[in-house]
Amino acid sequence: MDRRQALKNIGLSFGAITITPALSSVIQSCQSNTGWTPKVLTSDEANLVAEIMDIILPSSEALPGATDLNLIQFVDTYMDLAVEDKSIEEVKMSLQKFKEVTLSDNQKSEWNAITKEEIEGQIAKYLKPTETIASQWWKAIQEAAIAADESGAATVLDAEPAAFAVTREIRSLAVNAYKGSEYIGEQVLAYAPVPGQQKGCVDLMETTGGKAWSL
Repeated sequence: MDRRQALKNIGLSFGAITITPALSSVIQSCQSNTGWTPKVLTSDEANLVAEIMDIILPSSEALPGATDLNLIQFVDTYMDLAVEDKSIEEVKMSLQKFKEVTLSDNQKSEWNAITKEEIEGQIAKYLKPTETIASQWWKAIQEAAIAADESGAATVLDAEPAAFAVTREIRSLAVNAYKGSEYIGEQVLAYAPVPGQQKGCVDLMETTGGKAWSL
């Protein structure tokens, strides 16, 4: 069982995201919606996901960040429209486990005592683990997926592998939504509003200055 299938089987995968015209319109509407209330996530969960995404995709003088583009609104809307209830519940439980491990690692008992720097450290722990640790977490995820498959019972996954998996899934979803946003597509990536001729096997530096094409 490969890693993506294991995540899917335990309900910890947002699925492969293709930025279709319909999904792109969802991203754009989220960026202009100021009076927003999450539908799927609680306010606390939405705040945590938003903070994780903003650490992964921070704003700078050159580029907007996840918060600037309101990506949390897209995540919540996408989950509402395209993610199964099982996966939503697993994501929620895994977010809680992310909090529990963060509190334990930093020897604190209240979430409001956790600093941004401590959350940054936790994200680095899950996105840049050693090969040995990553292998252990992936093994635990795959074993949990197999056990859930065979028994038909709810997934049993320890806090560390769950927090690891949900952090990586949030990163994947955030990066896809970021690249699919109107501003990034038109102002940052190579953009052709009316595509012309197709050229294969060309040097990217020569054609777009090294930029990926906007979808």
